[in-house]
Amino acid sequence: MGFNINSITSKITNSKALKSIPQKMNNISVKIGSKFDKLCSKSDTFQKVVNALEPNGGDNSWFLMLGLMAMVVGPRITTAAKRNPDNKEATKDEIKEILFRDIQTISIIMLSLKAMNALISAAAGKMSGIPMSNKPYIEMFNSKGLKNKAMEFIQEPLQKTKILFKNIFDTINPIGGKKCYTTEESIAKYSGFSDMNQIRKMFDAAISQKGDGESIFGVVIDSLIKKQQDVVNNLNSQAISCANKDGSLTNAFASEVEKAKDILKELMQLKEQGYKGFQNNNNISKASENLIISFFKDPNNALVQKVVNLNAQLKTLAYGIEVGYLGFGLPYLNQKRLEKKYLKTKKEQMPETLSEIKNISHTNKNLKEHEVKLYHNFIK
Repeated sequence: MGFNINSITSKITNSKALKSIPQKMNNISVKIGSKFDKLCSKSDTFQKVVNALEPNGGDNSWFLMLGLMAMVVGPRITTAAKRNPDNKEATKDEIKEILFRDIQTISIIMLSLKAMNALISAAAGKMSGIPMSNKPYIEMFNSKGLKNKAMEFIQEPLQKTKILFKNIFDTINPIGGKKCYTTEESIAKYSGFSDMNQIRKMFDAAISQKGDGESIFGVVIDSLIKKQQDVVNNLNSQAISCANKDGSLTNAFASEVEKAKDILKELMQLKEQGYKGFQNNNNISKASENLIISFFKDPNNALVQKVVNLNAQLKTLAYGIEVGYLGFGLPYLNQKRLEKKYLKTKKEQMPETLSEIKNISHTNKNLKEHEVKLYHNFIK
């Protein structure tokens, strides 16, 4: 009787016990889910906790990421404590080094990157006039000039301090507060409108977010003018092939050219009138209206592109600053901290010349070769 692996595998995979496992797991999940739903319906606090811990697609929640990072640091400290049980000074030094590096790293990843994005997106929004984050900072002062602002602060110190701390908290708050628009949010904010009323409301909403109507309208109208100029130029280049024998244009083609030029002329007039003129102008031709509407129907229009590109550049800058500090700044500071420590506490044990380094491990067991090199680099 031969050994048939296929037969054995088939019997295992087709067994009722094995097939029942997915169904049992599904039943357990349904029961747990229904109990969670009941708890959430009874307690708003429990619902908030569940929402905070629940992963969203490929992105883990902030609390979950913080917990995972804490779980990484904990074992590292435990391992460091057990590494040199007879040398309390070495253990203490290693734990300090772990805390110095890891706590900063976690804080930067979990807090400062978000805060940096919020700050630079606010600055970019102010410079470009296009809101690039979910909410503006609360204005602290109603007046202009340093003297007037100082008087305003003296009159309302508590209120101004509250506003200041609210703005700071909105910047560093990792689970809320001020955030850069994602690409999807930028598309939803600046495209998808199908009539002029919606477009005008979009401008009003942007201005309520401390945006500049003239700057936003400038991006829109400049893009439309450029496209219409291309249309006119293309028509002019086609004129020769569409001309009659005597050189004159056919009536149909001549009419098309004139319409394109009239639209371009109207767009140029709208640019001269600016945003306020656009908002108050109810006599825009149907052709120009259609162009404006088609602009905002496009999810990849010039306004969306500007916001998405600028936010991407700003986030790249923030990542660069963060990586630069973690890769170069933090190790440099840690090295300086160690140099200072060994200069003060072990100066009498250190060699004066580099040639003594080779014999240091034999003369003093408490000192490691990299510590001696570190000291030597510091004093040379």
